[in-house]
Amino acid sequence: MKSFALVFTFLLFSFTSVSQEEEILHKPWGIGISIGVNHTNIIAPQSVIEIGEVDNQLGFQLGFVADYQLGKMFSIAPKIELSFNEGEIVLADIEGNESRYDVLPITMNLMTHFTIKKPEGKVKPYFFAGPNLKVPISKRPKVSTSFYHSYDFAIDFGIGVEKSYSKFNFSPELRYSYGLLNVNQNPRFQSMNFHQVSLVFSLVGV
Repeated sequence: MKSFALVFTFLLFSFTSVSQEEEILHKPWGIGISIGVNHTNIIAPQSVIEIGEVDNQLGFQLGFVADYQLGKMFSIAPKIELSFNEGEIVLADIEGNESRYDVLPITMNLMTHFTIKKPEGKVKPYFFAGPNLKVPISKRPKVSTSFYHSYDFAIDFGIGVEKSYSKFNFSPELRYSYGLLNVNQNPRFQSMNFHQVSLVFSLVGV
């Protein structure tokens, strides 16, 4: 948690420095930071359930976000996030000893979200959707049940609310990431899909 706090403090300082140097009035674009919590939802076949169980837990993520206005109602938002995911398969042998197969424990997420939002007002509800490429960056753990993971391509969609202030926009959003590829490389399992729900808070300079 200390490393997490240090990283977020650095991101917040970077965001403040950038926003102070930028013009405030009527820019079509902005950049900022995001932080959030996520809950992994591993979709495993029956063959996995028969020999183990899926353990989905809470993780966290942080990153950078840009927002470019295409009009009063439309915008495009490239995003990059470092995501710490807590999802694994728990296996037990006949003696009751457990082994765990972590599924995409750390990923770099590269997203482009297309947004439709309320055109007027300081509080603007919005809906978004777009692609998300999840690249595994964690190393292979030093246990016999661990294997490398494949990258994942997902479709994100969700809702949020943009609250406007004089120098920045604050946006809490609820996001669901629907993984399309088989991320499993453990030969004991047939396939595995990686889904995730996230609650993300963004600060974007204007």
